Amino acid sequence: MSQMEGNNSPDNLGGSHKEAEESAQVLAILQSRSRFTLFIAWLALFLTAVGIAAGYKNWMQINDRAKQAAVGVSELKQRAETFAKKSSVVAFNTQLLTDLEKKSKQLDHSVQTLNRVNKLTQHAIKTVEQQAVLLTQQQEQSQALASAPSYAWRLAELHFLLQIANQRLQLHKDKDGALQALRSAETTLLKLGSKKYLPVRKKLAEEIISVEIFLIPNISAISQRIAELLEVINAMPVEAEIAKLQKITLLPEVSEEESGFISRLVSGINNAVVIQKFDPSVRKIIGIDEKEKLKNLLQLRFETLRLMVLQGLDYDYHQQLKLIQQMLEKYYPDIIKGSLEQQLDELSKVKLSPPPPDISGSLTLLNQLSKSGK
Repeated sequence: MSQMEGNNSPDNLGGSHKEAEESAQVLAILQSRSRFTLFIAWLALFLTAVGIAAGYKNWMQINDRAKQAAVGVSELKQRAETFAKKSSVVAFNTQLLTDLEKKSKQLDHSVQTLNRVNKLTQHAIKTVEQQAVLLTQQQEQSQALASAPSYAWRLAELHFLLQIANQRLQLHKDKDGALQALRSAETTLLKLGSKKYLPVRKKLAEEIISVEIFLIPNISAISQRIAELLEVINAMPVEAEIAKLQKITLLPEVSEEESGFISRLVSGINNAVVIQKFDPSVRKIIGIDEKEKLKNLLQLRFETLRLMVLQGLDYDYHQQLKLIQQMLEKYYPDIIKGSLEQQLDELSKVKLSPPPPDISGSLTLLNQLSKSGK
């Protein structure tokens, strides 16, 4: 009992009460510190989130500006390429037209060569067939034809026909007459039936083909084209501002008291002399009389051009056509553009007297073989 009373004494109770208060104070201090620490942590987390959001927003803006700048750079590059390509496209078009013109000429030449070879082959085949038929007929009728022309007579006939063919083509530009003479010469050579003159037959076949492909200008078509151009010139309107006429008195009027002869003389001079006054803007305009004269001159030049075509004057034809083009370019620059300019260019390419092919080779070869046989 005494022991229990000792433990519940006032001193012991006071000490335990103090310890409890101290523990409560320490606990309160720890709680306040933990709250402050938690506040600091939440504040740091909030600031971090705000910084991340601001940084992401700035990054998005920078990214958008970078994309816009890239688009602008690509557009500038495309424009620069477009400007750079314009000159290259013009140069390419010029080169392309030049190449096309060259290729067209080469193609035309190749086609002419192929046509020549084709016709030569067909002619050779036809000639061989005719020779075979003729030889067969000659073998069958060799005994019956006692009155046939002699060898020398046929040779002279062949020589004469070749001379006629050369004259018709070189002097008269007669393509049909030359072809007829050459074919007659070929028939005579086939009837001659001599192996000695086989080279003449080959050369003669080549000359026939060269005459067949020889192109002679169509005079009537060219004349018709010039007549159509002349109709265009006749239809051109004559437009001009007619300058105002102003009467200028050159001599003073004579009084009634003076002589009648002098009065009539002065009046005649004043009435006869008229000065044509132009404004500065009208000085360069051709008057209606001058345009009529210019139109008449153009008509005369076209009529002269057609006359030169009919006469076959190639040099004079091209000189006259050149003068017409110069006049139209100078006085009618708007009218000459387009189809009229194209038609004039086509007329300038026409050759009225193209050089005929040389068909004297077979005649020369015939003379050489005839002399060697003698």
